[in-house]
Amino acid sequence: MAERAASQTCPRRGARNIPRRVNVTSKSKTNTEEQKRFEEILQFLHVVDHEKENRRTEGKLTAVKYCLDFIREKCLLLFQPGRSISIDERMVKSKGRSGMRQYIKDKPVKWGFKLWVLADADTGYTSNFFVYTGKQDGNRLQHGLGYTVVFDLLEEYLGQGYCVYIDNFYTSVQLLKDLYKLRTFVTGTILPNRKHFPRDMKDTSKEWAKQAERGDMRWTRMNEILCVQWKDKKLVTIMSTMHRHLPQNVRNVQRRVKVAEKWEVREVQQPEVGSGL
Repeated sequence: MAERAASQTCPRRGARNIPRRVNVTSKSKTNTEEQKRFEEILQFLHVVDHEKENRRTEGKLTAVKYCLDFIREKCLLLFQPGRSISIDERMVKSKGRSGMRQYIKDKPVKWGFKLWVLADADTGYTSNFFVYTGKQDGNRLQHGLGYTVVFDLLEEYLGQGYCVYIDNFYTSVQLLKDLYKLRTFVTGTILPNRKHFPRDMKDTSKEWAKQAERGDMRWTRMNEILCVQWKDKKLVTIMSTMHRHLPQNVRNVQRRVKVAEKWEVREVQQPEVGSGL
């Protein structure tokens, strides 16, 4: 009742009707009391002090920063993730008008707010997260955005022997080296055109991929970093500081293979280093 008395529906914007607060002009004593009650409740729902709010120094999330920090603190406090953790993007669906709204074509939710998320690999529990608000200060991105995001999310878990799984947006040789020094081990897919990628593999990747059969693999080492290329439907390149690639470190997986114009299910070899991705 209070919401009806203190709000009305705005004209249609996009796909949703957005409620707004209005002054009650009715002389009804009941409506006036309901509006006062609504105002009393509403004042406790705000999560930032307007007198202390400063968007220039605190960023675009100033109005909800306290709430986000509180949730993030509880996520870190209430659960200890297992040894295997993963980092990826997560989309929060939104049709609102905001400069922070993002589009990612490969996600189930394509439009919304993008979160950088660190989650337990076994349970999916979110242990840490940040909201992406747009381009950052270039001084913090010396090694790229992916590098900075990984270190920000792992701040509470460095030096404890965790194994981190990431995709090719984050993976770089520099990241793996720096995390290895901090006793944090990484496995992730990587693009052969990344800086410091092994030259012998980089120069022959396309040619080898054309000649290789499904299940073929090759590997090399760069000190503590193992680099593996495996031919699945496409070429898959993986770097890891937590694996050693020996002949027995493979397993058989089922894949559909076209033989004599017919599709058959056959077993092909997959390197163990790629099984957790």
